[in-house]
Amino acid sequence: MVEGSGSKDFPKAFCNETDISTDGYPIYRRRNNSNETHFTRNNIQVANRFVVPSNSFLSLKYNAHINVELCSTVKAIKYINKYITKGYDCARIGVQVNANDNVEKVVDYDEMKQYLNCRYISSQEAAWHLQDFPIHGQSHNVVMLSIHLKDGQSIFFEENQAENALQRESVVCTTLTAYFDLNVSDSSAHQYLYQDIPNHYVFKNKKWVKRSEISHHGEKTIGRIISVSPRDVELYHLRLILLSVKGPDATSFEDLKKFNGQNYSTYKHVERVRGLINDSNEWHNCMYEASSYMMPKCLRSLLVAIICHCNPPNPLQLFEDFEENMIEDFIQQGNSVEKSLKLCINGIRMQIPQNGFDFNPFLPFSNFEDISDREDNLVNCTVDGNNLLWNDLNSDQLLAANTILKSLVDLNSQKCFYLDGPGGSGKTFLYRALIQKVDLI
Repeated sequence: MVEGSGSKDFPKAFCNETDISTDGYPIYRRRNNSNETHFTRNNIQVANRFVVPSNSFLSLKYNAHINVELCSTVKAIKYINKYITKGYDCARIGVQVNANDNVEKVVDYDEMKQYLNCRYISSQEAAWHLQDFPIHGQSHNVVMLSIHLKDGQSIFFEENQAENALQRESVVCTTLTAYFDLNVSDSSAHQYLYQDIPNHYVFKNKKWVKRSEISHHGEKTIGRIISVSPRDVELYHLRLILLSVKGPDATSFEDLKKFNGQNYSTYKHVERVRGLINDSNEWHNCMYEASSYMMPKCLRSLLVAIICHCNPPNPLQLFEDFEENMIEDFIQQGNSVEKSLKLCINGIRMQIPQNGFDFNPFLPFSNFEDISDREDNLVNCTVDGNNLLWNDLNSDQLLAANTILKSLVDLNSQKCFYLDGPGGSGKTFLYRALIQKVDLI
């Protein structure tokens, strides 16, 4: 129960026929036959609207009540395979000075701003390492291809050696400028894009040399153009052009700005004329694809990354198009749609400044009500205002909870605990019960 009502949308509405055509959970037949049963606890009238879907075979096999729902849409697959796509176990920890220590309360935080990424090595992973099983493999040699604007090569030099660095041939000649020269001197290279050149040529002595079938026999190679942030607009669009343009049209920086005999001032302009980009759909398609397999929290982080680093034309429209996908976890916790939206906006509002940007120019929500991120982690699950989650803990959960609570008052006891258990064993329920209990102390 949440705030006096069912957290899973119970009681359900009466329905004369089962409907499985909806995009989500099916609507089961719940006939209004007036056969209601009086349930004495909290004076609740129980009818067909309260019946939870179950499976008799599973209940008998596992000696437990198991809720069962029919998956009527492929969108639900990300929840079925949630644990497969979560990655390795990890936790975030903060380091701070004990309030009772008589030392100067100054902590030297690293660049990660108070947080360290920590890994939990499970017994299975440890055994894999101890047996010296392979961790990764490499089938191809990856050749990094430089990308830069005209006279924009990267220069690395030691102090007081800037002039000498400018004279080095490696500064002037890069894999990109050598690619332009290759297209001028070797017509057989016109059939290859920039990223395909390493499959047929070797970068040697600052120029591309055709591969020898003898010396490079059997070598598998992949060319990869260095990634560029969309916020570096011209360089980003130069990279996109090189992914599509080859041959006589790619003999210099100036040639890449030409199309059908006409010169254009920017790479972005000529790319749009070539039909290589569509500003309105690129990031929408990215979010649409991700929404099919990403959890809501990851989807919100993806939106933040797109907003901060990809320069989308209309961030607010992007948010509105996928707000339903980004609030699924808050809805499942029993929050209303309105409150779920506020929690979603609040989470995004906190992440954008962490990337060095201001929230308001991107998502200028009017009348935005700030909600503490505590509400993201704590759902006030009560029946009548007095029935705490603590009262529903089983014996094992209660043992762990009491041990953790005792550490709050015993300054000499350990303060780091780890709960291990399979999915559905009640770890999150215990976390919420602890938060709720501490909140009342």
